[in-house]
Amino acid sequence: MNENILIVEDDPVIASMYAGKFEREGFTVKIAENGIAATTIIGSFFPKVILMDMMMPTMNGFETIAVIRKLAPSLEDSKIIVFSNLSSEEDRSKAKELGADGYLVKAETTPAAAVAYVRKLLEWMPQPKECTCPNCGFRFQA
Repeated sequence: MNENILIVEDDPVIASMYAGKFEREGFTVKIAENGIAATTIIGSFFPKVILMDMMMPTMNGFETIAVIRKLAPSLEDSKIIVFSNLSSEEDRSKAKELGADGYLVKAETTPAAAVAYVRKLLEWMPQPKECTCPNCGFRFQA
C-alpha cells in the first residue's frame, strides 16, 4: 500500500514517531506542524488520509478541517481523522460536523493501532478505476 498520509501535529516527537510507523508500513508521509502548513502542503501532496491534531498554534484542528472541507474540493474523498487528546462528546460532534471522518484519542492509540485504523478506513474507500480512452487508447484512472 503506497497511500499518501498527512500528519498534522505540532509536537515533533509525536509526529516523528507516527510518521516512522506509517512509513515502515508502506505509506508516503508528510508532516505539517500546524493548520496553515497543512493547507499549504495539501495543494501539492493530495493525501488520501489526514491525521489531524486539534490543539495547535496558529490554526487549530477545527479551523483546519473547516478550511480543507470548504476550500479543497480535490480532497473531498480524502479522509480526515482527528488525532487528539480532546475526547469529549462535544469535541467529537464538532469535528464530525466540520467534516472529520474518524476520531482517535492520542492517549489511547499506539502507532500500530493508528495504522490499523487507517488501513481499515482505506478498505472502505472507493478505489480508482483504470479506464482506456476509446479514441486514442490512453490509459488513466478515473
